[in-house]
Amino acid sequence: MFTGNFNWGCSTANLHDLSDIFLEFSKIIYYLGFENGSKVTFVVFAVSFIIPRCVVFPVFMIAPFLNGKVNQVLKQIDSQVNMEVFGKVERVVITSGLCVLFFLDCIWACAITYMGVGMIKKKKWVDVRETKHSD
Repeated sequence: MFTGNFNWGCSTANLHDLSDIFLEFSKIIYYLGFENGSKVTFVVFAVSFIIPRCVVFPVFMIAPFLNGKVNQVLKQIDSQVNMEVFGKVERVVITSGLCVLFFLDCIWACAITYMGVGMIKKKKWVDVRETKHSD
């Protein structure tokens, strides 16, 4: 009964971990002193962050829960299942969690886009999470 949960969770985790390698690579290049190379890898990171999380994730991970297609697909895969694979309560809980995750992805996508636009406009490139403290 919980096979679909495991597969859905692994797919979500893999989709969200896809861009991490590009971010780490960009940070390494920046700390080595190659700012222009870091800017290029940051753009690659931004694209690999925004496309999977803000386009692929809602279309292929959230929408099937909202329209009930998940149960139909899982029933086709395992024809011996004669009941709903995901019950109504389970579907609401999972969909709510996925929607919260999508909302957080959108917030981070806005921050990354803001940083990328500032980088393109040749402004000083800083982390948008840093705050200025006057001592």
